[in-house]
Amino acid sequence: MGGTLPDGVTPLITYGDNVYRFTASVGKGVLAVIGDAGLVSNGLLCFPGYDNAAFAKDVFRRVTPAWCETSARRWDLTPYFHISSSPSPRGLNEEILRNLRPNAKWEVDRHYRHLTWEGEVLRAADEAVWERLPVPLTQLKAASVKTMLPAIRYDADEPGTPIPIELHIEERAGAGRRDIVVMGRARSQNLTWKDLSQDAERFKPAGDVEQVNTVFRMTVVFDGAGKPFGARWNQGQFLYARNKASWRYGYEIILASASGAIAPRVE
Repeated sequence: MGGTLPDGVTPLITYGDNVYRFTASVGKGVLAVIGDAGLVSNGLLCFPGYDNAAFAKDVFRRVTPAWCETSARRWDLTPYFHISSSPSPRGLNEEILRNLRPNAKWEVDRHYRHLTWEGEVLRAADEAVWERLPVPLTQLKAASVKTMLPAIRYDADEPGTPIPIELHIEERAGAGRRDIVVMGRARSQNLTWKDLSQDAERFKPAGDVEQVNTVFRMTVVFDGAGKPFGARWNQGQFLYARNKASWRYGYEIILASASGAIAPRVE
């Protein structure tokens, strides 16, 4: 990119009159552009003969908000959810899908239908917010843990039937912060629509649940004093129901996710 940069835009890497990477002021934050589609497609994420590690550390330093260097006292909790499926006129039809969450945002993407919505947002919560994590902090001290996660209900906010899952835990430290990363997956072959819905009868046209796969990931960030600072998590649920009349391979497939984030509040 050549020419004159607009106000608020600062070069990161230049060669002659060309600018390859830059930062831009966006509101009270900073946006860093570190590559374009050409760089990515050609594999030039790192420049030969250049101290790429030092460059990356400097970029992160420049875009990190000042409040990240302090301890948090209040937090916001935002839960959000998603359901996707391809309707079948002779099974899990569009009307059934739409009525699972009447107040959710409804999107049509070719042959798929998507429902997205937020749960109850908690503002300026105190330390009790950490009791809302799907996996308690007390379980994050070992390399792995066997626990129970509730299945995602498609048409109700109440948790579904708990499913056993083994979670693997690893610690990542750096720059005055410590991250605990939790990952795991499970397969359930004994769940029914009653475990996943408050109105199992509505799913009767979809056939019998054959298999439900669950994937889970959570990251909890601790500050320099060892106190929880922020967190985010995602639980994915992949359901396969046997329906020979379905247009899609003789199965009804529902993709669902339950996610959340706890973010430090800036006063």
